[in-house]
Amino acid sequence: MDLAELYQKQISLSEWFADIDHEATDAFREEDNWKRKRMEELAEIIPFPFDKPTSFQATEVVEMKDAFNIYFEAHKNELCALRLIPKKEGLPKLRMRGMTVADVVSNWLPQQDIDEEYYQADFVPHPSDHIWSTIFISNGHGAIGEVIAGSHNQLTQGFHDDGKPIVFRYEYTTDEVTTNPATPEVYEHIKEIISFLRIDTEEKRKEIEEKFHVSFLNGYLPGYFER
Repeated sequence: MDLAELYQKQISLSEWFADIDHEATDAFREEDNWKRKRMEELAEIIPFPFDKPTSFQATEVVEMKDAFNIYFEAHKNELCALRLIPKKEGLPKLRMRGMTVADVVSNWLPQQDIDEEYYQADFVPHPSDHIWSTIFISNGHGAIGEVIAGSHNQLTQGFHDDGKPIVFRYEYTTDEVTTNPATPEVYEHIKEIISFLRIDTEEKRKEIEEKFHVSFLNGYLPGYFER
């Protein structure tokens, strides 16, 4: 499968909601568009690794302004993901993954029918080396999810060419990991990524609760996570 071709046509989940006229489309779109901004804000309180974007106004990209030109010269031959995030209500989010920065700027971006004035361009690294990829939900009692060897798109888009996902459960009170099928080699990976959710400082828990409107249980941050 040509993933670069697939990603040219792929739309975000919020656009699927828009296509079926879901009543919460605007809320879903707002959540999806600015999730990495909230991750940056959270990382300022509790540092953790994530695919932090390099952001520009779309007009800066099209016009090759100084700030973007510096980025371009340093990364033009690297694979990337590009997110065009609308700054005006009602516009769709557009995205591309798996092309070089140079190809995105010279080929993909000019083909998009957008007014660049109303978009922010987020460039995200596209790693080629993957050991484990994970999706899970934490509810304060524990975490449950899936992990697979290799790239993350196997979980998000159902590509299982090199093996099936491993279902796991992690109990916070006992610090025990179970998997189906039994796969002991992923236990440390699971414990490592979930360790970022453990917030031992009351001051930080309170700051996160007030800023992000969440409630801690057993000292762990609840939510949906991808790694």
